[in-house]
Amino acid sequence: MSISYNNGIPDAPNNPSNDQPLMKQNTDSIDQLIAIDHVSFNSSNGGFHKKVSLNNVATTSAPTDPVSIVYTDYTTINPAKPQLFFRNSNSPYPIGAIKAFGSFVTAAAPTFVTQQNCASIARAVNNYTITLNANVTSGNNVAVFVMPQVNTLINNYSFAAGVLSIVTNMPDGIQINFLILQI
Repeated sequence: MSISYNNGIPDAPNNPSNDQPLMKQNTDSIDQLIAIDHVSFNSSNGGFHKKVSLNNVATTSAPTDPVSIVYTDYTTINPAKPQLFFRNSNSPYPIGAIKAFGSFVTAAAPTFVTQQNCASIARAVNNYTITLNANVTSGNNVAVFVMPQVNTLINNYSFAAGVLSIVTNMPDGIQINFLILQI
């Protein structure tokens, strides 16, 4: 997107009537620019963010307190896809590490109680298979947390190619929560 703007307008030595069309174009351009990420002028919510667009990848040095910075940067897991980071005077922190999560109740035909970025869940004997939406993770280098709602151990779990497999001997009716992280 390109938004035109005329620098140096108005210019003191110019006749104001000569600069008026360029000043109007600048005013319209400012309104256009603000409206990309904000509720624009003449609205009861004017100035509030609708969204935040980050176009450039920008590794940044530590700011001085009390300043903090939000920026995008590449990660080693998927260098082609920048991730969102928060940085204060202590360290950079990845914001977008949660890739998928959910809860389901053990049953012959399980369904999600809640989920984010999960395409499906299925059961074969004691193996629950959770398939993530396409491109949620890159590769198999993820951190997985599987937490049953009762004090019972999960026998085993694995993750490969966007699929989480949980093996358990728990009876039906037990809620299992899971979280998948990747930086």
